[in-house]
Amino acid sequence: MDEKPLNGIDILPHRDPFLFLDRVVSHDAKSSVGVVVFGPERDFFRGHFPGHPIVPGVILLEAMAQSAAAGVLAGQREGQYAGSSDILMFAGAESVRFRRPVVPGAECETHAEAVRVGHRCGRFREKGYVRGELAAEAEIRCVAKSDD
Repeated sequence: MDEKPLNGIDILPHRDPFLFLDRVVSHDAKSSVGVVVFGPERDFFRGHFPGHPIVPGVILLEAMAQSAAAGVLAGQREGQYAGSSDILMFAGAESVRFRRPVVPGAECETHAEAVRVGHRCGRFREKGYVRGELAAEAEIRCVAKSDD
């Protein structure tokens, strides 16, 4: 695995307030590891749930998808994957399970394992860990943005 951390903003097209991935710490043609820090200043904490804030499951799932996409985009730049799309779009999720709440200030380490990566689409097994404990898992699909 490549051990040179990549900044999420340098590799993904997302921007605030919807860029969640902070960095990709390692990646190769089969897997990637990313880090997402859910700082307490995130606006969604004000309403989910007042007095007991947690990261909404859909946000956690999006952060995990961004981690997988960043691994693929980094791999494309380095010639590990065919294709040259700058945008991979979240196309679906299966077998989603939230195992524990993720709270303000938590650092989530995402592990994406490529099940299949083709020219236009990819499928990944994702797991998100907080302090070494499994917080969420899913099988995530993404597709490359088409020009039409």
